[in-house]
Amino acid sequence: MNVESILKSCDLGDFYNIITYDCVNSTNDTLKEMAHNGAAEGTVVIANEQSNGKGRRGKSFASPPGTGLYFSFLVRPSIPAKKSVLITPAIAVCVSKTIEDVSGKCAMIKWVNDIYIENKKVCGILTESSFSSENLDYAVIGIGINIAKSELYFPKDVRSVAGCILNDDENAEKKKKKAQLVSGILKKFFDIYKDIEQETFLDEYRQRSLILGKMVCVNKGNDVIRGVAQEIDNDVRLKVKLENGSLMLFNSGEVSIKF
Repeated sequence: MNVESILKSCDLGDFYNIITYDCVNSTNDTLKEMAHNGAAEGTVVIANEQSNGKGRRGKSFASPPGTGLYFSFLVRPSIPAKKSVLITPAIAVCVSKTIEDVSGKCAMIKWVNDIYIENKKVCGILTESSFSSENLDYAVIGIGINIAKSELYFPKDVRSVAGCILNDDENAEKKKKKAQLVSGILKKFFDIYKDIEQETFLDEYRQRSLILGKMVCVNKGNDVIRGVAQEIDNDVRLKVKLENGSLMLFNSGEVSIKF
């Protein structure tokens, strides 16, 4: 039984419309084109492989066949543009909880959008939005999860930091786990999405933080800022206490920590 067949047996309601592909350039790019052409909210694109998977800040996301879950879904929320920052932390919480449900392993969040298990990155999230005046037109949320070990496929520069959610003896269950991950994430997100402006998920987002209270380096352009990550505020900005004692707020940037 393939993943699509398994998903059809899941009760996802009428909100989501799932489309599967064997291989696409990028699930986000595929879905953004659909969104531009009027695709309905709740459209989901799943691929077994991405030939050019996308990460944040123009980086690539390794997407080898058979070992990961790569999917994107479309939302068209009626919220102000400034509230669009809530989408990524909301989905990060949903992904973390679902990964725990499926794997039994503790999942933590590295601000803003990476999910870690045992100090290894197992998931990346990329939210790409389109705006009309002061409002959000649509957002495409892309999720890539490393399900099984794939050291032979990953580029050398990420092998040391990339993890997976399954143990070696669980590889036979990959298709079933993929379906459980997709259905779990989408169900959880739908529950949050209805009242996303209430920000009820932010407390759990902070509780799952991998970096709060730790020494971090924030890469911002050509600058590297060092300090202790102290707080994530309601606008999802990271407050860092610098080495000179001053405080600095970041609304974006690449964060690294030493484990």
